[in-house]
Amino acid sequence: MDKEEKQAKENLLKSMLETGERIVEGLRKDLANKPGNANQRTVRVSDVFDTEGHQYVNLVQEGGGVLGIALLGYTYVLECMGIRFLKLAGTSAGAINAALMAVVRPDDTSVKKSPIILYYLTQKNLFDFVDGHPIAKWLLKNTINYKNYFERLVRSALFTLISALSLIVFSSILLWEDRSILGLLGGLISAYLIALVIFKRGLISNGIVAEYLKSRFFLIVFVAVLLILVAFWGLTTIPDDSACKYQIILALLPIALLLAYSLFLATRGRYLQFIQYVVCAILGVVLLNGILNQLFQIQIALWQFPFKNSYKGGINPYQYLSVAGISLFVFFLLLLGTITLFLYTRFKDSKFGINPGNAFEDWIADLMQNGDVNTQVDLYPGGKMAIVNNKNGISTLRDLEEKLMIIPKLEYKPEGEGYTTNYKLSDPIEHVLTGLNTYKPDEDEPPLALITTEIVTENKIIFPKMWRLFYYDKDYTLTAKFVRASMSIPFFFEAYREKNIPKRSLRAKEWLQYLSYEGNEIKEAVFVDGGSLSNFPINVFNPTRATTPRLPTFGARLQDSDSEDSRSTQSLGGIVSSIINTMRANYDKDFLITHPQFEDCLACIDVRDVNWLNFNLPADQQIDLFKRGAQAAAAFLLGFNWELFKAKQEALNLGVLAADIRVADDLEDVEKLIGKIRVKRGMDQPAPPAV
Repeated sequence: MDKEEKQAKENLLKSMLETGERIVEGLRKDLANKPGNANQRTVRVSDVFDTEGHQYVNLVQEGGGVLGIALLGYTYVLECMGIRFLKLAGTSAGAINAALMAVVRPDDTSVKKSPIILYYLTQKNLFDFVDGHPIAKWLLKNTINYKNYFERLVRSALFTLISALSLIVFSSILLWEDRSILGLLGGLISAYLIALVIFKRGLISNGIVAEYLKSRFFLIVFVAVLLILVAFWGLTTIPDDSACKYQIILALLPIALLLAYSLFLATRGRYLQFIQYVVCAILGVVLLNGILNQLFQIQIALWQFPFKNSYKGGINPYQYLSVAGISLFVFFLLLLGTITLFLYTRFKDSKFGINPGNAFEDWIADLMQNGDVNTQVDLYPGGKMAIVNNKNGISTLRDLEEKLMIIPKLEYKPEGEGYTTNYKLSDPIEHVLTGLNTYKPDEDEPPLALITTEIVTENKIIFPKMWRLFYYDKDYTLTAKFVRASMSIPFFFEAYREKNIPKRSLRAKEWLQYLSYEGNEIKEAVFVDGGSLSNFPINVFNPTRATTPRLPTFGARLQDSDSEDSRSTQSLGGIVSSIINTMRANYDKDFLITHPQFEDCLACIDVRDVNWLNFNLPADQQIDLFKRGAQAAAAFLLGFNWELFKAKQEALNLGVLAADIRVADDLEDVEKLIGKIRVKRGMDQPAPPAV
């Protein structure tokens, strides 16, 4: 790393930290000025604390490629506000952040982990993760960096193909000199004109058919058919003894028109210039050769055609149409055929992934094993932030389990200085705390959940919980594999494969326990991105069965697209996309529908204008993503109402319908619902409403 690159990375880290500090300070001021907050610069989000006064929550993070930078902004603000994480879950990018938050070594809860992970991120060139073939990297880089690049490539390629076939077909028709074609062409024009009249008079609905009829494509087809009709009439009407120059002019007219139109398209943003310029060059050479040969009798040895002043006994002048068409068709094959063949061969050899993903796996494994940091950053107020982390030392699953067992002493504080509660908290603490002052992770429900999808058995997999299904021994199971499996973005990365897996007979109990699977024996497990089934695994941590929850589960979502409407299903691509998105979100939406209280715990980060696969993201956009995540966290904490969340959870546990809870506007409404259900069941009256 040269000096300039090192300085750029330091500036990136500094800018992110300064951005985070400004947002945190602004949040504290807003909290102090919030009505009824008694000038406090903190926010109550939990009843579980450690001895240092940090509040504890569970955290679920959504997947989204490089958009995961925004998740770091979110966790940074939460940590600065004294919030720590008891359980962590995530998919893809969310799994990366969750895993690193779990494994970085500082066991002192006063040390924030987000700056350490930020340091890891800023020291890495993200495009290094794109470790596929140079051609695939070039295509991917252009597709991501240039707006609608792939769509423009397809448009230009289709223009080339249609132009080539049109010239070849036209030249073939003219060789036969069959006047019956005039009737067919005239019929096409008449049909189009009649359809336009019907449309303009409103005789057909303003739907898909109408949109296509008035589209530019049909207008171009109409003009092209008309020109072909005129050219054909001219070439078959001029007597044989007429001057051949008129015939060659008419023959070369379609080439000239295509040349002019291709030059026009080269200036349009919807087509790729380099393809259009190659098309222009091919057409230009054929056109120039025809003009020089036929009009000026100048011989150019580009190809040997025995042209004469008259086409009797020789080759027809409009053979140039065929030459131009064949040349364009060969170019089309070289352009898309070569790329397609290469990509298919590459996909087939690499099990259908552009990038092996080895660079990412090596990176995450190195951070888990090493990841030591010792640096200081000068921040804008004149202070310094020390970022220190000892060697993480996490390599195997056994290392990870030992690290996850290191939990600070926790205390249950439903009432603290400056806080009040209106609920009787006599129920045992289940799934969260064992007793009141200790926490012991359950081996079958570890406090870390990384989501992936296993496509051989067609199941959602949670690591490390389900490790026994695919691995033999904790001491030989590398934890970096779990993260690699979770972020195996289909086609972008190769699917992650495990071949040496235990026979199902050896793990029959676990297969039934976790997945109720009694299918065929599998010789190889194949993992793809967990987002294929559950991109936001908010349901992974079961809600507490205690009447009143002790801590919430927060969720960080990435809003990377606009809400769809009916127009999204008006095309085949839209229908396929909608089906895939429906399947991906089904797990998560279904849980939120039946557990409406969790909607109060979600922060939505707006990242709609950023490409989630842009691993070549410039520094300013990385800073902007971090800022958006931090701003979303600040807005969420400013509006979060811990007492309202507890009331909604209590109402749901008592049997109040989820639909009724969803429409409740405030704490008073929820307490009325609780009161009604208690009266109906003959239970004690609820505590009076909060003041």
